[in-house]
Amino acid sequence: MRVDQVVTQTDGFTGADLKLLLSSANQQLLLTRNNGEVEGNELWVGAVPAYSQFLQALQEVKPSVSAQEISEYMEWFERNKM
Repeated sequence: MRVDQVVTQTDGFTGADLKLLLSSANQQLLLTRNNGEVEGNELWVGAVPAYSQFLQALQEVKPSVSAQEISEYMEWFERNKM
C-alpha cells in the first residue's frame, strides 16, 4: 500500500481516525489469514495490509472532521495569524 493512495482518500481524518483506519486494515489482514487464504502459522512481523484491505477498512471508518469544519478552521487561522 502506498502512502499517496492513503492520503488522497483520507481528507478530514484526524490522527485518531487514521490510527483506527490502519487498525481496521490490519484486522482485515488477520481475517484473510484466518480464512486460510494465507499459509503458515508463523507470526507476521512487519506485515502490511494490501490496498484492497485498506479499501475495506475505508468502508467502515469515516472522517471525524467535515469539509465545512476544515474550511471554518482555515478561515479562523487566517484571521488570527500573528
